[in-house]
Amino acid sequence: MHYVLFMNETGDHNLHSIDYNFPIFCLAGCIFERRYYHQVVRPRVDAFKKRFWSTTDVILHSRDIRKHQGPFAFLGDVRNRGEFYTALNGLTRTLDFSILAVVLLKWAHLNKYGGQARHPYYLSLEFILERYSLLMRRQDISATGYILAESRGKQPDRLLKAEYQRPSSGTFYQKT
Repeated sequence: MHYVLFMNETGDHNLHSIDYNFPIFCLAGCIFERRYYHQVVRPRVDAFKKRFWSTTDVILHSRDIRKHQGPFAFLGDVRNRGEFYTALNGLTRTLDFSILAVVLLKWAHLNKYGGQARHPYYLSLEFILERYSLLMRRQDISATGYILAESRGKQPDRLLKAEYQRPSSGTFYQKT
């Protein structure tokens, strides 16, 4: 079997000036069996997008949805918002996928490890990769997968790619 993991984060990874109104960093991933994703998920998501925008070009970005910004400005109307969330919830209920999420309370991490505290994104990435590997092995010992992470800019993407290459021989708990 072949899998695909889509990853994105919420919150910032800064340990130097923690926003105590949002002191977490979360890296989450949504896992699909690859063939199922292409044959079922993608067409259903595209149909959902066409229903609300008549195009598939809209990116379902949670911040924009929550704040009713950009293509989601129509959600400022309570009736539109109800219709949208009902359709979105219906869509997600009908799809077969797994979620992996790592949530790091930054001040607790910093208090415990001090100057040795690992970068929240990279620590979370290691945990996500570890669980993704375990999930695939439980399904099929020869399973393979790939990962798609939201672009974060040239420099952060370059650093992420380097960090992704680092645990290529496994993680602390999971050896390849």
